[in-house]
Amino acid sequence: MRFASTRSPAMAVRFDEAVLDGFPADGGLYAPVGDADLRTLSLSLDAATPWPDVAALSASALFSGELDPEAAERAAGALNGFPPATIDLDGDVSLVDLCGGPSHGFKDYGMGFLAALAGDLLSRRDGRALVLLATTGDTGAAAAEAFAGSGRFDVVLLYPRGPVQGVLAERRRNAGGNVSAVAVDGDLAACKALVRSAYADRPLAARLGLVPATSANVGRLVPQVLYYMAAFAALKARTPGDFLVAIPGGNLGNLISGLYAWKWGLPVSGFVLADSDSGPPDGKLVDYLLGGTAARGERRFDEDDPENRERIAALASGAPEVLRSMVSSVPVTAEKAAAGARAAYRKAGVFLDPGAAAAYAAVRELIDAEGLSGAVRVALPCLQHPARSAAAVEAACGVRPPVPEALGRMLRTFEPDLRIKAEPGALAAALASIRAGA
Repeated sequence: MRFASTRSPAMAVRFDEAVLDGFPADGGLYAPVGDADLRTLSLSLDAATPWPDVAALSASALFSGELDPEAAERAAGALNGFPPATIDLDGDVSLVDLCGGPSHGFKDYGMGFLAALAGDLLSRRDGRALVLLATTGDTGAAAAEAFAGSGRFDVVLLYPRGPVQGVLAERRRNAGGNVSAVAVDGDLAACKALVRSAYADRPLAARLGLVPATSANVGRLVPQVLYYMAAFAALKARTPGDFLVAIPGGNLGNLISGLYAWKWGLPVSGFVLADSDSGPPDGKLVDYLLGGTAARGERRFDEDDPENRERIAALASGAPEVLRSMVSSVPVTAEKAAAGARAAYRKAGVFLDPGAAAAYAAVRELIDAEGLSGAVRVALPCLQHPARSAAAVEAACGVRPPVPEALGRMLRTFEPDLRIKAEPGALAAALASIRAGA
């Protein structure tokens, strides 16, 4: 499998180049070219297959020809401590709990794999890299935990003006760790613009060894396929007919990684998106995702630029009608999402964060409207620990979700290491200073 730019398909590179380079020079995103074979493996796995085996075998199948089996197994091994758990919400829908990792969110899977893999690639080159991210907390927490203690990486987190959180004290550079928190005089959009400017400055990126750790990096995105494999293995014996996946509509990284899993052979019959009011008002969300325009096209689904919509459109370019038949969207208001949260708590005693609650409401509405109850099994990935949205969960369910001790520590605020203006020159100077102190 090779990886080519969404904007220049002829520009194909090896997996290791795509991971460490991060972005193609044309400003697009790297996307897989060619196919992996997951079908045979998916049919051989079942609920009794241990998670380490699911992860290692899936990684080897995904990256055959790009990574030697030992490298793939080492990267997958970084995820062994937090297997995805499946919990039935009702007779048709099963939650896939992805919040058991060190930062209590789904990003631990892709981030952990990326950190182990990129560290392995850098060690072969005797290289050093700098991970630069814009965050308000959860993405930074996942990066801080995944790259903690690595002698190959510096981690720099840009925070918008306001409270700074998401990093355990022992991960900070001033405590002997490798994570620096930088407060930017601006909002999250300004932080993301600074990050984009740094990666777009090719000499600066090369000099500092910048490696993106968002889903823009295929080394973080593609490994998300592993938890879809685990979900199918756990649920397939109890799937009476079609196997569906329900995803919050705004999370395009999880949609495109699920679509890649389907393209490469995972027996998924369809994806159901919760279409919140951030989507196009005419209800044509799927058309928009496949590259169309919309009246509110300026409203972005992913906050990154470029966004994963480019990968979805690239995947659909050969057969848009086939992909359109695979993806459905259901409008979900905030009130419907809250009702979904209440239903999950009442039926199964499970707290859902607002995104998972919206996806539950969407797929439950679809099942009921089309008379599919008893004929499908739905996997609903839980992407964020409900304690991160404790107030919203309590408002919906009347009960406040408990906060794990480590997550509680991550939610505490702290003083940043540096404060800078929202200017590329100020960021470049800060990064040089951090690197010089390494």
